[in-house]
Amino acid sequence: MDRKPTDVLAEEHRIIEKVLKSVAILIKKLESGNDVDLAELKNITEFMTVFGDKCHQGKEETELFPLLQMKETSIKECPLAILINEHDKLRMLVRNLSTAVISYEHKDISARKTLVTCFRGLLDVYSDHFWKEENVLFPMTNKILNDDEQEYLEKRFAAVEKEIGADTHYRYKELADVIEEKTIEL
Repeated sequence: MDRKPTDVLAEEHRIIEKVLKSVAILIKKLESGNDVDLAELKNITEFMTVFGDKCHQGKEETELFPLLQMKETSIKECPLAILINEHDKLRMLVRNLSTAVISYEHKDISARKTLVTCFRGLLDVYSDHFWKEENVLFPMTNKILNDDEQEYLEKRFAAVEKEIGADTHYRYKELADVIEEKTIEL
């Protein structure tokens, strides 16, 4: 098997990182007192909700983590509870972001500060989280799962995407590109 399920997850990290680069630019704009495009904020919130959580974290929590727990091998090297806790933090940040976007739309003066707080939180959590997954979880996974388990996981990942929507991966990769392009234009 040339391309492993962890390669898919790492590729998804790169897609999420595109959006996070835009988030960093928006933080600077907000902190300097400039307005940001409401549609851009809504796109980022949708992307993080559907692609970041349901698609990416969904694959990890519903498919990868349970499979690793069944293996009961080397789990002490990568405590899944920490990663799940970080997923929960990310969900909370995205929920708060969604609320802040609504407040920003209604011209609430506190929304700007809340947006910055949420964006900074996303940058902080994702940065550390991706490192743990790519340097600990993914290598461990590839070491302890045999080829049959890797193929099973690949099929289960496809099922997660199909459940969300057959073209989810493609649509949100395209949305990440749109977010990146729009932010650069700002």
